[in-house]
Amino acid sequence: MRKLLSFGVVVATAAALVAPVLQAAPAAATGTNTTVVLTFDDGVASQSIARTVLNSHGMHGTFYVNGSHLGPPNYLGVPELLAMQSEGHEIGGHTLSHPNLTSIPRDQVVNEVCQDRTTLVGLGLQITDFAYPYGSGFNDDAVRQIVQGCGYNSARRANGLFSTAPECLNTGCNFPYADTNPPTDPYAVRTDFARLRRLFSYCPRLRWRISSSFNAAMRYWMRKLAGMAPDGS
Repeated sequence: MRKLLSFGVVVATAAALVAPVLQAAPAAATGTNTTVVLTFDDGVASQSIARTVLNSHGMHGTFYVNGSHLGPPNYLGVPELLAMQSEGHEIGGHTLSHPNLTSIPRDQVVNEVCQDRTTLVGLGLQITDFAYPYGSGFNDDAVRQIVQGCGYNSARRANGLFSTAPECLNTGCNFPYADTNPPTDPYAVRTDFARLRRLFSYCPRLRWRISSSFNAAMRYWMRKLAGMAPDGS
């Protein structure tokens, strides 16, 4: 993972990525325009491994959690989330119960998005960024307006970056290798979701495999970043 830093890559949280958008200022990164944001969805307990690995390399991630899915044995608990926040990791919102926001009534969308943030903030967490469950809703104006109205500064979609997933064949699904820096659309931040979605498992017996998968994903990003043009973002 230190090779990421040796490439001059900035590893940041989602909040840091969109800060230049909020301030109407260009992104500040010494010697590079490449920023990587490591994000983890659903707050499953096994993601504590990611916390340990990131801490050991002086890196921070963004962990999107569901307000009604907190605590062991299956999920990260509030004390752990608060500790992670104090270490520099970002905790983001991901709705109360992880529904597809494009398939439920508007009033339910409002409750899922807004009450989730209210719940997490009430626990002492600083919640400014959101991830759409299943990646759905980033292209739905009504959903986007609700997310913004609930107090979020950004929202992460699923997919949108060049992917090696089988369904993309050799085309990368015609996605770019990287989003702009900062993102042109902070409520549809792109990600290589297909590559990372199976990193973590609910099964404690697979912890060693999860850690191995995390490191494999980092090696993948190192190779990908090494092949980028110097002005890639």
